[in-house]
Amino acid sequence: MPEISVLMSVYNGEAFLNKAIDSILTQSFTDFEFIIINDGSTDGSSAILKNYARQDSRIILIEQSNQGLIAALNTGLQSAKTNLIARMDADDIALPDRLKIQKNHMDINPNILALGSSVIIIDETDRAKGTITYPQKDKVKNYSLHQGSPLAHPAVMMRKNAILSIGGYRSAYKHAEDYDLWLRLLKIGDIDNIQTPLLQYREHSQKISVQNAQQQALISVIARHASQSKPDPTENLTKLSRETLKLFGDDPIRCEWEIIDIMASGLLMSPNKDTIKLLATKIPSKAPKTAEYFAVRCYLKFAKASYLTKAFTDVFVFTAKAFCTSPVKTVSLIASKIL
Repeated sequence: MPEISVLMSVYNGEAFLNKAIDSILTQSFTDFEFIIINDGSTDGSSAILKNYARQDSRIILIEQSNQGLIAALNTGLQSAKTNLIARMDADDIALPDRLKIQKNHMDINPNILALGSSVIIIDETDRAKGTITYPQKDKVKNYSLHQGSPLAHPAVMMRKNAILSIGGYRSAYKHAEDYDLWLRLLKIGDIDNIQTPLLQYREHSQKISVQNAQQQALISVIARHASQSKPDPTENLTKLSRETLKLFGDDPIRCEWEIIDIMASGLLMSPNKDTIKLLATKIPSKAPKTAEYFAVRCYLKFAKASYLTKAFTDVFVFTAKAFCTSPVKTVSLIASKIL
């Protein structure tokens, strides 16, 4: 019986698949099973996976028709022989001691149900672009409710029994299935992050597009509201939309600002002048009192992203818009360095 189950779903991932698999097979901790779900790939992924499976008995390859990431991950969870599940994506690279460090931390802290780490952002050529850190245990809940996902999904090690006890990944929460999972998990236990980077997270042209990013932000807002509702009005829904927000009785304009604020967070991970301009066209024309907090955060994120792309005139413009929306909240957010 292995001690860890590594879980990876693959759909047309041949471009970076070898590096992702090799980074797991060469881990310093070796007692694991590697469950790989080939989710109906139409490129060369299947041949690559079968070749690896022939060479390493730790690989358990499951071939299925395309059902999407959520269904594939739930299949993998059910198939896992162990209680410790390490997520992995087909385009990322796990650093050599990742499994060892995370398992040691989970063994020492049995109350932790999911454990992530800082990640190094890399591009298509493996060039490092920066490092993203995530909150540690005592700050996770507040971060989750006000900032966004507290974990980098492909860098997570989690306890299978806890994940299954809350129903696993929910199919209605496509594009934000991990955020929804962490919010529900926080109701029954703790989440933590190791500050040392344990994964290289790849940004490339096939990642979620700006169009999907808007849907992802919407689903993230719904997940946030659902986590604070008793009972959860989305529990039996199979599809979510803007109409779903009405179930929470919240101000629709405030929700629009909240959606844009989440989208703006993506700019800080991968700032791009064209993306900034495109997202700026989606900003609502006004911010009522109920939306001032999110509006100010949104403008300041646009200002920071503009600074990172050296568009210094836009830095001034967005900062001024934040200040005009609410001078007090602008000064407070800048001072606290919370964006």
